[in-house]
Amino acid sequence: MLLNKLIENIDAKVINNKKGVEIKNLVINSREAREGSLFICLRGDNFDGHGYVSEAVDNGAVAVVCEHELNGNFPQIVVDNPRQVMGQLASTFYNHPESKIKLIGITGTNGKTTTTYIIKKLLEESGKKVGLIGTSANYIGAVMLPPKLTTPDPIDLYKLFDQMARANCEYVVMEVSAHAIHHKKLDNLLFETVVLSNITQDHLDFFKTFENYKNTKLSFFNNNHTKSACFNMDDPSFSDAVKHCNVPYLSLSKNKEADLEAKEISSTIKGNNFSLNILGEEINVNLPLPGKFNISNALQAAAACTQVGLTPSQIEKGLNSIEQVKGRFNIIDTGLDFDVVVDYAHTPDGIDNIVSAVNAVKTGKVILVFGCGGNRDSSKRKVMGKIASEKCDYVVVTSDNPRFEKPEEIIKQIVVGIDKQNFETEPDRRLAIEKAMRMAEPKDIIVIAGKGCEDYQEINGIKHHFLDEEVVLDIAKNIKLEKSTKTKRAK
Repeated sequence: MLLNKLIENIDAKVINNKKGVEIKNLVINSREAREGSLFICLRGDNFDGHGYVSEAVDNGAVAVVCEHELNGNFPQIVVDNPRQVMGQLASTFYNHPESKIKLIGITGTNGKTTTTYIIKKLLEESGKKVGLIGTSANYIGAVMLPPKLTTPDPIDLYKLFDQMARANCEYVVMEVSAHAIHHKKLDNLLFETVVLSNITQDHLDFFKTFENYKNTKLSFFNNNHTKSACFNMDDPSFSDAVKHCNVPYLSLSKNKEADLEAKEISSTIKGNNFSLNILGEEINVNLPLPGKFNISNALQAAAACTQVGLTPSQIEKGLNSIEQVKGRFNIIDTGLDFDVVVDYAHTPDGIDNIVSAVNAVKTGKVILVFGCGGNRDSSKRKVMGKIASEKCDYVVVTSDNPRFEKPEEIIKQIVVGIDKQNFETEPDRRLAIEKAMRMAEPKDIIVIAGKGCEDYQEINGIKHHFLDEEVVLDIAKNIKLEKSTKTKRAK
């Protein structure tokens, strides 16, 4: 695409423009620049893209978007905020793919991934082709693509939109992170509907205060971003969300009168059965997703699909055909006489939800294995320790993704919140899981939280292969082999 065509709708001062400059791709990383690149200079807390322009040009960049005039005889598009125009540039470069699809967004601290998967299933069961963009994976119909960020940067995002539009996806359901809202990644988009699942403590390393974090999420609920909304009445953020919202919304609840209300709830470790009232019409749901928080996720998905025109009968069919969501309350079939659950819970509310769900159906002890990520909000660590100790029979505190922190220091901060003696520490995550499995007795439930389907552990900038489910199955194999050997010796 010619540079002049690409920037014709951008409010910019253009310097050293050259006729016929062709842009072949957009980049924000100078190392990824190649012949024909447009390099966009972004500024962050610990970096400034303006300092890497020479490297980008040496690698083949033929033009630069920047905040101020630079030295160099190359086209410069000077704007007030390169980050803010990046979405416009990406939209134009990929021929406005967002206009060819209908967007559904999910924001909130917990439940985003599961809710997006349920929405995708409901739409597909009603005959729609759907794209999905989220934490665990991206999908074009049934084809999985690896994810980069919960909400990708605009260049990657519009490239995905283009792929999805070309594949004839009618809908794209995507997770909307608070960081994406703050960085204005989505300012060029208008969603059909956006769901707010809940707002609990997370990301205070970036947002500093809970109010900043909450207000960032709530700022998305206006007619600049979405045509309609869906709010969870069971979350304390509901009243504030309604005040911020200036578009039509649906309310949902599992214990209050709402537009979508779950009644007659019956729960087991295998799932939830309930009656769902949708705007006065009742359907029966047999949801094979355990935990009452998954009822909320199902209601959120049902509300979003109601907003885009699905009927209660279509929603009923879809909810009753849901499959297990990878990395979310996954019950691992170990062949042993206790249950093992792997879940992504990594916030205080997430730990509370998963442990409460297990406590509601337990017949033995609940043993929790968890840690906290390094170089992230450290204030939640002692809170998670307190919840874990109070709500579980035993806790093994271990590593999550320590990143550039020492695992032992993270563990110390978690243990500060524990005032009972029902815990031990083990920095090696594999050994921690093994300790839990070897101490478990018949009918106990082990919950391994924090990573879900992540297949790595990030230590000092290096991602080492580590998948909780694989580790569990390998340890279970060894335990069964040992039992079998002891039995043979006894004979």
